[in-house]
Amino acid sequence: MADLIDTTVDKLIRRGFDPMRSPFAHKVAVMLVTAQGIIDNGGFEYLFGNPFHQETRLEDFIAVYEAVGAAKSAEAFQVALTRWREGLSDFESLDAVLWANSEANYKKLDEYIVNHESEYV
Repeated sequence: MADLIDTTVDKLIRRGFDPMRSPFAHKVAVMLVTAQGIIDNGGFEYLFGNPFHQETRLEDFIAVYEAVGAAKSAEAFQVALTRWREGLSDFESLDAVLWANSEANYKKLDEYIVNHESEYV
């Protein structure tokens, strides 16, 4: 599972992934790996506290979780984003959702990549 995800994301980044212009399937792979990795390492506070190198619509992170069928994670991300925009920083229960679903989210991403293989050529 990790090999397919890593290979796909590495390939997309080498090709010049752009979160504003890349095809949606490319966003799904790169943005889910990016968000999940950051949240797994430090939670939403860490994600929202670090600026991204390129312009990124934070709502796109929610869309990529929805695209792979990770509804609970997408919902938690939406609540976290709303709280952050309101100046709140209570993310512990939302971090817990992403942490608990991390392995499942990566599995769903792996399945998404397999099912959309033609979009990653």
